[in-house]
Amino acid sequence: MADPVRPQDFGLSRLRDTMAMWTENPEVGTPEYMAPELYAVDNNIVTHKTDVYSFGVLLWAMLSGKRPWEGLKMVVIAYRVNVQKARPPLDAIPPARLPPKLARLLRQCWDAAPDRRPAAAELVKELLLVREQSARGPAPTAAE
Repeated sequence: MADPVRPQDFGLSRLRDTMAMWTENPEVGTPEYMAPELYAVDNNIVTHKTDVYSFGVLLWAMLSGKRPWEGLKMVVIAYRVNVQKARPPLDAIPPARLPPKLARLLRQCWDAAPDRRPAAAELVKELLLVREQSARGPAPTAAE
């Protein structure tokens, strides 16, 4: 009989004392999911807020069923995200999968200013609210 699948063990993970790390190579990562500040040549500080941006892109990919910036080279992605302030298009997500509260949360995750992006606890709270509202069904319109 095969061993049952065991959950991932995070016993070796540790919390950091600080929220920012100095780095010589902030541009390391998967380009499609990298926060704009990681493309800035004069940036050498990486915070946990880059993960919030990446989470937003991942959530967009799951909801849209598409790959972000598919077919584009890193330099083109960097220019679009950091210089043009472009983000994956919300209209690529079917409207039934993107209630207004979730669209607002995605925009917050993608804010150009890392300090304005939501904290992880706030993300969880907002996602739970979206799930709760979705379970109740669409809100009635004024005409009903």
